[in-house]
Amino acid sequence: MSRRKRIGVYICHCGGNISNYVDIEEIVRAIRDYPGVAVVRDFVFMCSDTGQQMIIDDIREERLDGVVVAACSPKLHEMTFRNAVRRGGLNEYLFYHVNIREHCSWAHTHDREAATRKAISHIIAGIEYVKLACELEKISVSAERSVLVIGGGIAGMRAAADLASLGFSVVLVEKTPFLGGRAALWWSTFPDGRSGVEIVRALIDEVKNRRNIVVLTNADVESVDGFVGNFEVTVRVRPRYVLRPHPRMREAIEACPVEVPNEYDFGLTKRKAIYYPYEGAFPEIPAIDGNACTRCGRCLKIVGDAIDLEQEEQVHRFRVGAIIVATGFKPYEPKRGEFGYGEIAGVLTLPQLERILSRIPKESKELKVDDKRISSVCFIYCVGSRQTTGKGGGKANQYCSRYCCVSTIFTSLRMAERFPGLKFYHLYRDIRAYGHHELYYLEAQRRGMKFIKYPDDEPPQVFQGDNCIIVRVKDYALRGQEITLRPDLVVLSVGMEAEDAEKMQEILKVSVGPDGFLREAHPKLRPVDTLRPGIFIAGTIQGPKTISETLASASAAAAKVASLLMKGRVELEPNTAFVDPNLCNLSRRCMEVCPSGAISIREYPSIGARAWVNEVLCVGCGACTAVCPSEAIQLKTLSTHQVKNMIKMSALAWRGGTVGG
Repeated sequence: MSRRKRIGVYICHCGGNISNYVDIEEIVRAIRDYPGVAVVRDFVFMCSDTGQQMIIDDIREERLDGVVVAACSPKLHEMTFRNAVRRGGLNEYLFYHVNIREHCSWAHTHDREAATRKAISHIIAGIEYVKLACELEKISVSAERSVLVIGGGIAGMRAAADLASLGFSVVLVEKTPFLGGRAALWWSTFPDGRSGVEIVRALIDEVKNRRNIVVLTNADVESVDGFVGNFEVTVRVRPRYVLRPHPRMREAIEACPVEVPNEYDFGLTKRKAIYYPYEGAFPEIPAIDGNACTRCGRCLKIVGDAIDLEQEEQVHRFRVGAIIVATGFKPYEPKRGEFGYGEIAGVLTLPQLERILSRIPKESKELKVDDKRISSVCFIYCVGSRQTTGKGGGKANQYCSRYCCVSTIFTSLRMAERFPGLKFYHLYRDIRAYGHHELYYLEAQRRGMKFIKYPDDEPPQVFQGDNCIIVRVKDYALRGQEITLRPDLVVLSVGMEAEDAEKMQEILKVSVGPDGFLREAHPKLRPVDTLRPGIFIAGTIQGPKTISETLASASAAAAKVASLLMKGRVELEPNTAFVDPNLCNLSRRCMEVCPSGAISIREYPSIGARAWVNEVLCVGCGACTAVCPSEAIQLKTLSTHQVKNMIKMSALAWRGGTVGG
């Protein structure tokens, strides 16, 4: 392996983020005479056009064969400098980005000498990397112009419609018998007050009007194999039993003798074994719950062959270029007895209240729950969010669910308009009505609603009184004085939990964060990407979001997929492993630890069976290189020899010894 002999080193001041805590002049002096270094420069903002042009000019005029930039995080500007290196005529993989802002200046703000020594050490490691770097080219593979969207809620439908409008073929898979997801269950949504069903219907119309969208409901993604551009997908569709519309279908539903709790009303009502959840649902035919149906045949007598109780499940296999995961959220379910839930009549969750409100006739000016007239409502915030201990001793949901405060306040305002004379109490830890949603909070106060802040470690207590509900809360503004309320209704403002995140992790090999939601590649720079190329996330499977935020993230995911697949080919980074068959002893350890199944056995001419890496499947994690006993398997972008040299020379520089290469 030839060594790079004319390396340019560029040190960024990052305004004062680096230069205020690191001695730039000392770094330049230490690096100037380091073996292999031809040019050392520093500049106030290396990422600026002037800084980039400096690198480009030096590559051409000084005949540089490698570049090291010491600046901020590579997550911010590695691609910036890579592109500059390429514009200068040098292979972009003969470049190394050293992070001396987060790792040195910001980590040691009170020790300038140590920060400077550490920066020198890290830069020398970067130089040693570049000395042994190889010219590489991106991996180009053909890509299918089709997309799988998992989840038929508002995020999935929005992403599917956006992609279809750009000419892509889309397969939209929903695990329930109907599209719509959780949003369809909401009585009134902010900011415009539309019902969830109205929002869902508009998206359903978009999906129905696109011929290049195939909708599979009552379906589960069973397996996903392959790689970006060429994913092999298997979907299992469970029988719906209802084959087509029939003019007497409503009569058939009424004739069904079976009733089970209605999940669309969170168990507050009953539904038949054959059911249609709400007007405007899609598909526009009922479904039969196979677990509840007794096969009595009464529906068959009415609609005949429009129903087939012997229908079997189907398996579909197809290929797509990319996948969007939009499986959504589920509302937090309080444990029995939590704030009286499940034990005291009149204690509901906010989603349950939304379902009750959606069923009240529009002309009614009186709020009744279980035939009881309601004159006062008490909302308790942060139930299932910002927890210190989890329900039943399990994991706590420490995150804020974002939508709860605004949704609760907005719902109370709509209720006040609909049912004049209602009294409202809001028991909260903090009000997080960010952005213009603060106006709802101000409007609620103007209308005379009572907001009572309780201490974080002393939440309200809910008891059953004599024919009434008793709520005791300590008022933070009154220095902890206890207040007793007797509302007719207690509503728990529950948070969000991820839906099917662990299942998606198992099938798609994507990461789940400590909060239980799917983890994005970077919250700012790559907010809808996962770490697995070709797989993206949209909506509340990534984290709690409002409806507008959910739709925005779905469109963002669709845009990223479109930019990836538009050309019909996908370019992948060459940070993959490769095998030297002459060194391989076929220990198979690499195959055991590979998380993506990229390593297999291949016959090499004159050598025999040895390990082989499918570079399209390889994610460049390096697990294989760590376990190979003969060092036969290496990463193209970071060999074992490079690592050893980087450690040796940077350690020597840190100790202040003689450096040389």
